Amino acid sequence: MANPSKRAFPLAAKLVLGMALVIAAAGLIASSVISGREWARLVDAKVHTVEQIAALFAEFEAAAVFFGDADTLAADVQRLRETDGVAYGAVWMGDAPTPAAELRVTPDAPHAPAPPTEPSVTVQDDLISVTRMVRNPDGAVIGSVRVDVTLAAERAAHQAAQDAIAFFATALGLCVALLLWAMLGRLVTGPLQTLAGASAELAEGKLARVPVRGRDEVARLGLAFNEMAAAIRERETRIAETSTRLQTLLDHMGQVILLFGPDGSVEGTRSRQADAFIGDTPSSDIGPLLYPEGSLAIEREAFDMWREAAFRGGASAWEELLELAPEELGHMSGGREHSYSLLFRPVFEGERLQQVLLIATDITAQRELERSVRENERVHQNAVAAMRRLVAGGGQVFVRFLEQTRTRLSRIEQGLSGAEVVPREMVGDIFRAMHTLRAEARCFDLEAVGRHAQTIETRLNDLRSAKAGVVIPVSEMVERIAELRASLANAEQLFVEQSPVGAAILDQITVRRGDLQTVMTLIPSAAPALREHLERLAARPFGELVFLVQEAAPRWCERAGVKAQIVIEGRECAVPASLSDVLSGVLSHLVRNAIAHGVEPPAKRLAAGKAEQGVIRVRCEPATHGVRITVDDDGGGVDEEALRRSAEARGLAVEGTDLATLVAVAGLSSRADVDELSGQGVGLDAVAADLSGAGYRLLVTSELGRGTQFSIIQSERSAP
Repeated sequence: MANPSKRAFPLAAKLVLGMALVIAAAGLIASSVISGREWARLVDAKVHTVEQIAALFAEFEAAAVFFGDADTLAADVQRLRETDGVAYGAVWMGDAPTPAAELRVTPDAPHAPAPPTEPSVTVQDDLISVTRMVRNPDGAVIGSVRVDVTLAAERAAHQAAQDAIAFFATALGLCVALLLWAMLGRLVTGPLQTLAGASAELAEGKLARVPVRGRDEVARLGLAFNEMAAAIRERETRIAETSTRLQTLLDHMGQVILLFGPDGSVEGTRSRQADAFIGDTPSSDIGPLLYPEGSLAIEREAFDMWREAAFRGGASAWEELLELAPEELGHMSGGREHSYSLLFRPVFEGERLQQVLLIATDITAQRELERSVRENERVHQNAVAAMRRLVAGGGQVFVRFLEQTRTRLSRIEQGLSGAEVVPREMVGDIFRAMHTLRAEARCFDLEAVGRHAQTIETRLNDLRSAKAGVVIPVSEMVERIAELRASLANAEQLFVEQSPVGAAILDQITVRRGDLQTVMTLIPSAAPALREHLERLAARPFGELVFLVQEAAPRWCERAGVKAQIVIEGRECAVPASLSDVLSGVLSHLVRNAIAHGVEPPAKRLAAGKAEQGVIRVRCEPATHGVRITVDDDGGGVDEEALRRSAEARGLAVEGTDLATLVAVAGLSSRADVDELSGQGVGLDAVAADLSGAGYRLLVTSELGRGTQFSIIQSERSAP
């Protein structure tokens, strides 16, 4: 801050200069008014004189014009030189376009102007031009004359008078200014400079006093300053002691505490946590501090509007406006988002709101705990809802899922038995099993089971990629499988709890299917009619097998950011037992594949001239041997050439292979990113393996930009 005792332009100088300028301005204004009037008078007199000269000249030249005596006209025009100030003269005879005689005294005089048609007087800044008509004794117009007279002499004389007045006014102003300077320096500015110096010392915390002489207003000001300085010193001592105690209290409260004023600037003492909250932010405005770059602009605008309304409304409107204040805030600190609860307290001066105290409490841990509880509740509610649906109309599907999953896990554990690290030759089988398990678990809303399966997939990813030096201990894999089994047991227990018959629901479903399968194995091949009948009994309705996929598809669409309608056809069609055991997982893969790789996002579909919502059609129909199941979509189709290039880049031999074989190549995916819907490149590989085990195979047809169709048909070697 600049020291006020070292002013570059003293008060006395300002007053003196102002007075001098006022006097000078008054003199100049007066001289301007007087000189203006005098100039108008001079011009009027000059105009009258030039009019007389022009009138006499026109009358004098009437005879010469009448007789056309050009020589006389030329001689008479030249005599105009004898008149002071004449700059130009001319005489026209009749309607002649050029003057019969012309006098050009100055170089800038006009040359052969157009003849005047009527008498006129023209006054310019430095020139008066008068035209008159020449008439014969009968009064008829026989010609015209023009006389131009300069005002240069009058202008010079007038300017000299103005300069003299201005000089006098300036000299008078300077004299008065010097006199005022001396008086003000003695009576006012000297004592004020002393007072200013004492004020500067007081601002630096020094005990300052000023000497007082006399009893005038300046002296009384000095006495008041001395009393004020003593009171300020005493008050500062008390404030310093209070501030120290207050700062200690604020620092130990563990909250962000600060004050801001009407303009939003952060003021006064603040807590240590407030310093950490502000950090390196250059702004001292409360708005950008609470809502920095990256925050929603509408939130900052709403807060600024609330702040302005609060300070404008004062004490009477505070309680009502407080209900509109933000109650919670998300703020980035140390690369992590923290949650703060906000509390605003007013500081009034009478009815006027002076400042607002902001108290922000870090509630990040509380909010994270609440989110965790809500997420667990959501997962549990989804699982309960899924179990209730299963109990109501599809419990056997879930029981079969549990049996098949445990069988797969037992097969994996047997393969790992006796080894210290996971063998690389088992990686593909484990991957397919986990991928299928994850897909089926999503159908039942078993998020915990799906997470465990995805964790195993992720852990095996480096090993599957054959990265050097990567090994996975069998003990670790066994532990992860045990965790997965525990999640399955929890899901089974939840299923039993939702059943109206308790654990008997498991026995009723599994025992009946087991008995049926046992009977089927005992039927001799010589009784084809009986076997056909038992196979029809073991077959499952297609609608039962596709039910969960249809339920889960909207959630998959939401996660993938697409819109699609799932159309199911042939619900009553009976699916043979060999195929029904794997069909739920297969359809889950194919529908998820259509959502993740086929149906385009709404904006892209609209740009391609398609409807915003895609269609995925799942159809089952009887075939000559078994059934034929198709899953087709109206999405973007498969870029077969790009897929082949990707496979060749990875060193895979795919030349001559059909599209069904190509899309089922393990580890090959059209998606570079990995999520819960796609990206591992094992989904269709698992589909092909499951179908092959059931005696079926997969056909794929696709048209780029129009869609893809997957067909499930019985293998030729399996047909009777």
